[in-house]
Amino acid sequence: MVCIHVRSRGILMRAPKHPDDLYPFLLPWAKEGILSQDSSLSIRVGNKVYINPKTKNFLLWAKAKSAKPWIQVSLEEVTKPDSAHEDLPYHLAIYRARPECNAIVHSFQENIQTCSLAGETVK
Repeated sequence: MVCIHVRSRGILMRAPKHPDDLYPFLLPWAKEGILSQDSSLSIRVGNKVYINPKTKNFLLWAKAKSAKPWIQVSLEEVTKPDSAHEDLPYHLAIYRARPECNAIVHSFQENIQTCSLAGETVK
């Protein structure tokens, strides 16, 4: 998992205030393979954490015109809701340990994994 400052196509985004702030990025990230079936994405807004549901196809989700269902939990949550992605406990642990982190993308794209292992920034 990578704690990120949200940057897409060279534009640095301010810390998200609501999950809806990420929608313009979801479709490009899904098309580029950054977000895939096994990926998880969360944001922290104050004491609330929003994470994608489990078994979510990001490409279909990003294209959907209807409301996009995020699972909302408290930062102090100890029990994972059944509908939340299985990575939720890891996201919560990172947010608790790294208060400067406001968004997490867990991606399986080889380029991102390689950069992360090398300690390089993904641009």
